[in-house]
Amino acid sequence: MLNKKINIRLIPTFIFVAFLSLSIKVGNVYDHYSNINSKKITLSAASAVAADKQTKDTLELTKVLRDSSSNHSNKGTPNQSFSNSEIAILQELAERREALDAR
Repeated sequence: MLNKKINIRLIPTFIFVAFLSLSIKVGNVYDHYSNINSKKITLSAASAVAADKQTKDTLELTKVLRDSSSNHSNKGTPNQSFSNSEIAILQELAERREALDAR
């Protein structure tokens, strides 16, 4: 005969949950503004050189693609013949360049 009915009161439970979530938000805001000077973005020299190299490679490939497309449109036959794997690689690199430009 242990049929005790548990009554959970809705308003006090809601107030308790709201207080907990508000205290977490206030804590996050305090942490953000107290440590605002310590959050700096750093860039190592190696990653800067790698990014610069990628940019140079991308520019060179862009030139090649533009030259080949202008040769196709102007003369009808290209000066160079690319293999299927080279065309696939150039297309993938062009897609990657477009994605980087979008970022």
